[in-house]
Amino acid sequence: MRKIITTLVGLAAVVALAGCGGDDGGGGTDISKAAFISQANQVCAQGSAELATAMAGADVSSQEGIEKAIEEVLVPNIRQQVADIRAIGFPSADAAMLDQVFDDAEALLDQMADDPSALTDPSASDPFEEVNSKLTEYGLGTCGQSNTG
Repeated sequence: MRKIITTLVGLAAVVALAGCGGDDGGGGTDISKAAFISQANQVCAQGSAELATAMAGADVSSQEGIEKAIEEVLVPNIRQQVADIRAIGFPSADAAMLDQVFDDAEALLDQMADDPSALTDPSASDPFEEVNSKLTEYGLGTCGQSNTG
C-alpha cells in the first residue's frame, strides 16, 4: 500500500505540467525561457508539497480509497498546477512545443481520472515517462521528475 501512495505522489511530480491542453492559455508571451522555468518549477514544488500533505490525510487503506484519492486529490491538484503554469505564459519560441507536451499529457490525465485503478497496478510502467522526459529535457526538472521508483 505504501508503494502505491509513493507512486501516486510521484506521479503528481511527473504530470505537474501535464494536466491541461488545448486552447485554454499558455500561448506565447515575452517571458524568457529562464523566467518561465523558474516560475513553473516553483509552481510544481508548491503543488507537490500540497499534494503530499493532502495524500497523507487521504484514506488509502482500500482500493476504493486509493481510487477516490486519485479522483478527488491527485487529479484536481495537478490540474490546478497546470492552470497556474499556463497563467505564467510560455516563451514565444517554445509555445507550440509546450502546448504539444500538454496536449499529449492531457489524454493521460483524462485516462487517470476515468480509470484510477490503472494507477494501482504495481507492475504498470510510468504512463508519463515520455512527458516527464520532455519536461526534464526542457529544463523543468521539478515538474518533470518522477519519484515512482
